[in-house]
Amino acid sequence: QKARENIHFVAEVFSNLAETALFMYLGLYIYSSNTKWSVQLNAIAIFSAIGSRALMICFITVCINLIYICFPRMNSDEVESVDSPKSSCFSEKRRVQFAMIIAGLRGGVSFALVESIPIYDVVTGEGTKYKGELKAMTSATIMFTIFLFGGSAYYIIQALGLVKDDRLDNEPNENELDEPLMPVIMTEVS
Repeated sequence: QKARENIHFVAEVFSNLAETALFMYLGLYIYSSNTKWSVQLNAIAIFSAIGSRALMICFITVCINLIYICFPRMNSDEVESVDSPKSSCFSEKRRVQFAMIIAGLRGGVSFALVESIPIYDVVTGEGTKYKGELKAMTSATIMFTIFLFGGSAYYIIQALGLVKDDRLDNEPNENELDEPLMPVIMTEVS
């Protein structure tokens, strides 16, 4: 048990370091001279990313429900399908889907993919002439999802009624005041 906790802690530290390094590099990369900003392309990229995530979550939900319908033996009392009559409320599951849509977009993978695309080389004919536009679209999507979705995720989840915040009901005692605030903020933003 102690070894598992230590491994979890080390993995979490490495994860935070990698994420910090990624976003530090992203901050420098946004202001590079070969990034070509276009409001229309950036808006299309943002809405496409959000729309494709919504479609993906709806498709996966349907697939999971079909699995539960086709294989009722796998359906236990603890795990209920999204559209199950046993579930408390169909609209509640839709609220969870909405929270999943806004919670998952950041852009680390798309950032790495855009960086791996070579700039067009006339001699070999490989690469793309539109790397600047791709960088701008990726940057806009990442900034939009981090600042808007990440910054408002805590409040949206509260507004959807998915989490009750006990910290607002009770006054903090002196032990709670000694706890660091940063891990709470990082989990709420993530």
